[in-house]
Amino acid sequence: MPVSGSIVEVFASLQGEGLYCGEPQIFVRLGGCPLRCLYCDTPQGLEAPAEWIAHLEPARRGANPVLADGVADLVRAFDVAWGAARTISVTGGEPLAQPDFLAELLPRWRGERRVHLETAGVHPAALERVAAYVDHVSMDWKLASTMERGRYDERHAAFLDVIVARGLDACVKFVITPAVGDAELAGALELVLARASRVPIFLQPATPDRAVPQGPSAERMDQLARLACARGAAVRVLPQVHKLLGIR
Repeated sequence: MPVSGSIVEVFASLQGEGLYCGEPQIFVRLGGCPLRCLYCDTPQGLEAPAEWIAHLEPARRGANPVLADGVADLVRAFDVAWGAARTISVTGGEPLAQPDFLAELLPRWRGERRVHLETAGVHPAALERVAAYVDHVSMDWKLASTMERGRYDERHAAFLDVIVARGLDACVKFVITPAVGDAELAGALELVLARASRVPIFLQPATPDRAVPQGPSAERMDQLARLACARGAAVRVLPQVHKLLGIR
């Protein structure tokens, strides 16, 4: 039987984070996330919605759950509307919380489109299952001070081990709030670098919103970048560029 899943939205925009920042992409946002980040900027992805939307002209709407064939059809509609085959970014929510659906969906683009997976990096077994259909993994490393609850270092480490074992193109992102301390970041960096010493690491200042009313200062970001450099990390500081541009 075909496997269905929950999506929030499909839209075309520019990638605003990580290694491929600025690249035109089609985003498929899946619904549902088991984590609760204090800085979450996509609360609409925390739960599986009753209805999804595709931001075409005119917009298309439908009910969840949806079949993988239906999502592939929406992506093709964006190809027609935008006139070019863009990289596909599968984001959330947390995509790997729906491994059966991803295993049904991602093979449709294998060898035809570059597929990016944007993930919290806490489901190593799910990544192992779909790794053959993923071209790039943008992995968040959740620092405990940025979360409502929970520590995830062990699950992150196991996830990164899968990335390395599979030889996947990847980057690791740390979202930095004013609560992040030197020792906390240094400890996480050590775990990353012990497994993947050359993986690009991004320090992303949290975009101010209601939950995090003020982001870290430029001086603070420079301090943390120097801390990462001193440990041999290939580090870059990059804010959420799509937020600066005022786009989705």
